[in-house]
Amino acid sequence: MSIERLKTILRMTDAEVIQNIVGTLTSSDSGYEVYTDDENFVFGIPTTDTICPVLLQAHVDTRRHASVDEPLILCTEYGVITNANGILGGDDRCGVAGILDIIERHTSKPFVLFTNYEETGGKGMKAFLKTGYLDKFVDHIYCVIALDRRGHNEYVYYSPTLPSKLTYFLAKLGYYEANGSYSDCYDLWMKHDIAHVNLSCGYGRQHTADEFVLAESYVSSILRADRLMQMIDEPFRVKERFTYRSGHGYSSIAYPIPKPADNAGQGTAALEIVGSEELASDDGPEYVQGTHIHSPVHMPPEAVYAYSAAPKCFVCARDDRPMEYDTKNSFFICETCKKQIIKHFDTVTVPNAMAYYDMLEESRAKSREANRNLNKAKLKAKSSLPVCPGCGDNHHVIWSRKDIGFVCTSCFEYPSTDGYNGKFWVRGDKKIFVKTVNGKQMVLVTDLKGEHLLSSEELLKSSKLHQCAVCHEPHISCSCETIGKTRKVNVYVCPSCKQEALDTLLNDNLPPWDLD
Repeated sequence: MSIERLKTILRMTDAEVIQNIVGTLTSSDSGYEVYTDDENFVFGIPTTDTICPVLLQAHVDTRRHASVDEPLILCTEYGVITNANGILGGDDRCGVAGILDIIERHTSKPFVLFTNYEETGGKGMKAFLKTGYLDKFVDHIYCVIALDRRGHNEYVYYSPTLPSKLTYFLAKLGYYEANGSYSDCYDLWMKHDIAHVNLSCGYGRQHTADEFVLAESYVSSILRADRLMQMIDEPFRVKERFTYRSGHGYSSIAYPIPKPADNAGQGTAALEIVGSEELASDDGPEYVQGTHIHSPVHMPPEAVYAYSAAPKCFVCARDDRPMEYDTKNSFFICETCKKQIIKHFDTVTVPNAMAYYDMLEESRAKSREANRNLNKAKLKAKSSLPVCPGCGDNHHVIWSRKDIGFVCTSCFEYPSTDGYNGKFWVRGDKKIFVKTVNGKQMVLVTDLKGEHLLSSEELLKSSKLHQCAVCHEPHISCSCETIGKTRKVNVYVCPSCKQEALDTLLNDNLPPWDLD
């Protein structure tokens, strides 16, 4: 990823950015056919033999104000890029530069769309949608990936849901869901149902004089977006609509066009609403079904490490939590560690972060020791369990409260051909279980090792095991003299059936079965 390209685009006006994009996409080896009105949008259609069926989208305008934030004075220190004169414009010049870098990396090109006036209500996107240029390509676009989000591992979306497979891809790449208010990919989804995500692209504290771009975060974010683009292998659509989505900052389907006063005079966009007249244009390019087909794009070697290159928390070293870059202390810190440092030390400083790191390591050491002791206890308990008479080991043996005996889950789930059901009991130094022998259920008694048969008798005549009168399963001791207060039953009932009867008695004072 080119930091120099980003700096060059940061220095441009909105009009110059549009000219730069058009010049890049119309070069002889670009692989694109370009449609633009030179103000509101630039739409790039791949002309390569194969395409990547994704639409990459960003907006060219910023919140920089000519009288306040210009001239742009770029300052780069320890990989942090700022404007010494105010708003930097990383929102969304990072997205623009990132998309131009991505498309240069591949011979199979994605669709690209650059819009203007996103910061003032999405006028550019609305103008583009009115042209109908996109209509004939909708079936060839599986997903919209917008690069218009702060941070380095966040994603937001403006539809009620996302396809589960898409959220799985995002999670695999280390993204976490955040809340967002609006980006103009919302308008695109509202018209065409194409699922969309808005990804981080390395800037922070947007719309303020403290805005910055972290070079490391920008590079890793664009590489990760590149990787996501190549993972999209089927059409993702969201047809569901809503009128309100709690926690995402908007309350109606119709996103209002703000007035100048709503933006406190900030922004580079003109604030008038697009008129009803259609933009003068032809019908757009011919696009024959099947001419452009998706084929897997081989991932560049450096993209393999896109997700691992993400900055980690200075304290806990994790990269899978909501995180921010602390410009005062020049480190990344996750929300969890930040809250804990403030809780223990009031302020976030390097010494306080190191002190909390020591506390965290002490806690981790205690947890590791507790886990070791727990594992030792589990192994000791496991080794003391009796051996299953069926499979000959205790690897799958558990104590069953329901059966008041031992169960081998392996033999229980996969019954043996000789009629052993995985249940057995231990009484003293003897093991008791049931096997089917010559078509009869036999109660067998062996020593604990199962090496010597001590006795055998039919289940129906056995004094050691009894069949439950309800479920007919054998049990070690299931004599039940009384059920409830009014009815006596002189039969053998297993504990689980007895409990079921007692539960039923709470309602009708009678057992659920009739044995008289």
